[in-house]
Amino acid sequence: MESSSEKTILYQVNLSRANLDEAILIGANLSKACLKEAKLSKANLSQANLVEANLSRANLSETKLILADLRGANLEFADLSKANLSEADLSRVNLEGANLIAANLNQVNLSGANLTGVNLQRANLMAAKLILSGLRGANLEQAELTKTNLTEADLSWARLHNANLSGACLRRTILKDVDLGSVILRGADLVEAKLAQLQTNNLNLNWVTMPDGTVHL
Repeated sequence: MESSSEKTILYQVNLSRANLDEAILIGANLSKACLKEAKLSKANLSQANLVEANLSRANLSETKLILADLRGANLEFADLSKANLSEADLSRVNLEGANLIAANLNQVNLSGANLTGVNLQRANLMAAKLILSGLRGANLEQAELTKTNLTEADLSWARLHNANLSGACLRRTILKDVDLGSVILRGADLVEAKLAQLQTNNLNLNWVTMPDGTVHL
């Protein structure tokens, strides 16, 4: 469906299970809209207002959400594989169980988000903000997390094998029973991080600031 919209207003509209594949909804107002199980694959929702929208189980694969406002939205079990969410505001969103494989999340704000069990394998989270986010059981294998802010995030049981955390901020972050095998941590800050039962095969700690504030050389 091609839907041209210049400032389209769809506030609180019910579009559950609608077929909006390839729709053009740039800058549309979809705040508090119900898009549960909607088909939005390859749609363009850049700069759209999706504040508190319900997108649970929606198909957003390869969708453009650049600079979109998704604060407080429900994206539980949504498919966002290969979606482009660069610089989007995803603070306080519910992404539990969502598929974000190979998604572009460069410089997004995911502070306070629920990312329990999310699949972020091969995702780009460079310079993203994940302050106080919940990432329990998340798959972050091969993810790009350079200069990402994970202050006070909960990464218990997360999989980080082969992830790049160069220059990342992990202050007071919970890292319990986490696979850090082959993770790149050069220049990362782990001051006051809570570390327990880590898997550290092939882990290089050079230039990492440790929980006690000392720098590992």
